[in-house]
Amino acid sequence: MRFVPVRRDQLGPWGWRLVAAAMVAAFLAWVPWLFYESDGYVRLRKMKAQLEDLDKGNDRRKLDNEALRREVRRLRADPAALGGVARDELGLVSPGEIVLQLEGVKR
Repeated sequence: MRFVPVRRDQLGPWGWRLVAAAMVAAFLAWVPWLFYESDGYVRLRKMKAQLEDLDKGNDRRKLDNEALRREVRRLRADPAALGGVARDELGLVSPGEIVLQLEGVKR
C-alpha cells in the first residue's frame, strides 16, 4: 500500500470537516483511556487510599509500641508487678505456696 498525499482542494470543505471530526472523536476516545488505564487517575486514587490505610496502621503500631515500652519500664522498676505477671500469665508460684487445682473452674 502506497501513501498518496492529498492536496487541500481535493477533499473539499466537507472532507476537511470529516477529518477534523475524526480527530476530535479520537481525542475523546483517548481521554477516558488516559484516566482508566493501569497508570491513570483511578490507580492514583487507589494508591492514595492504600497510603492512608498504611499511615493509620503505623499510627496504631506506634501507640502499641509506646504502651509496650511503658509496660517494660513498669516491670523493670517494680518487682511486685513482675511477680504478678509471672503468676498470672505464666502460672508460676512462689516458694512455700500451695497450689490447689479445682476441677470445673475456668481461669
